[in-house]
Amino acid sequence: MVRIVKGQYLNLGVASLSNPSLHSTVLIMNMGKKKRIIGQSVKFKENHKVVLVGPKIAIPSGFEGFFEILSEDGRSVKCIESISELVKRFPDSVLVRENVRAFVSRSDDLNTIHEKSRIVEVGETLILVGEVGGSLSNGSVAKYLRCLDKNGENIYLSTELKGKFSAIAKEDNISGVHSVENLLNKRLPLMARLVHGNSPLGSKNSQQFTTEMRLFAGIEEECLVAMTLSSSSKEPQILSLPLPALIKIQYVTNMSSLTNSKEYQRLIDKCQDLGQSMEDKIHIHDVSFVGHDLKLNGIDVKQRVNMMQNPKQFRVISSMNKLSGNQNSYPSQIGNDYDEIEQIYDYVRGFAPLPKGARGWKYEPPRFEEQPHQSLLQGN
Repeated sequence: MVRIVKGQYLNLGVASLSNPSLHSTVLIMNMGKKKRIIGQSVKFKENHKVVLVGPKIAIPSGFEGFFEILSEDGRSVKCIESISELVKRFPDSVLVRENVRAFVSRSDDLNTIHEKSRIVEVGETLILVGEVGGSLSNGSVAKYLRCLDKNGENIYLSTELKGKFSAIAKEDNISGVHSVENLLNKRLPLMARLVHGNSPLGSKNSQQFTTEMRLFAGIEEECLVAMTLSSSSKEPQILSLPLPALIKIQYVTNMSSLTNSKEYQRLIDKCQDLGQSMEDKIHIHDVSFVGHDLKLNGIDVKQRVNMMQNPKQFRVISSMNKLSGNQNSYPSQIGNDYDEIEQIYDYVRGFAPLPKGARGWKYEPPRFEEQPHQSLLQGN
């Protein structure tokens, strides 16, 4: 149990006339070491610029939701849009992206499958089992895709229906939808979209949270929660308290007597219950985070990638252009390199085939035409 004497984080801090709703007395509890992804919502502008919006957020590894990976300009892999296409691709399991009508039956008898139906809602996951088809008693032909829902019950989707589905990606996949555990194994940062799952706790302004976000990095650290304490009858509030939060606290002086009281133990139990209830939720993590900038000294992402891959060659070409006074000496070559890197990124994320001229990540110096003055020197 502590009192905040300086600083502020969200609704924690020293109350004042300008902000009387701040809470200064809190109970802090360590919920143990947790894995999380730190991210922030983004908006894509028409000029292909990316703008960070709202506070940074922490997504726990146990979050019950799915994300799809985006390109740097917000493009995603197209959904599966019919049952027939789903049968053709036949992934192990899928996330339902649009409500679809299905039949429920305990057997594959085509004449009894259609007796009972239900709506498979957005967000449900299905395990694909196989295709069932044949002639009905009236002479017509019917084909169904048999799946298992989360309760292990058989459901049958008519192959004539439309619908939207996304394959649930495995660890080595790029396309499809991903769990947070899967994303933690990817190379971050990357762009992603939340396709199913709850918005962050404590996000009061809908404009501060968009489903498109920049995932900066995965972290593993002690997870602290703070429960507000007050003399009023209001229910205590609980929030995640990041380790880098800039607040100064004082411990209570009568801690030894507090620990022996039943009231203090009741507060501990309450804080633990509330803390466990938010372990699988996205929450605000609004502290400074190094390494999330989309630009570095005015250089865009493509230039930054090229500099990281070939820093020496990038400096040499820039110096040669300055010395020659000709700004158009080698721009076409650099532009082609950028385009190729962009195509390779699209290939890695599953948006496009590997370009035919791709040379991988090994740098091959361009072949420049022999200059006239070089020929004269060689002739002499």
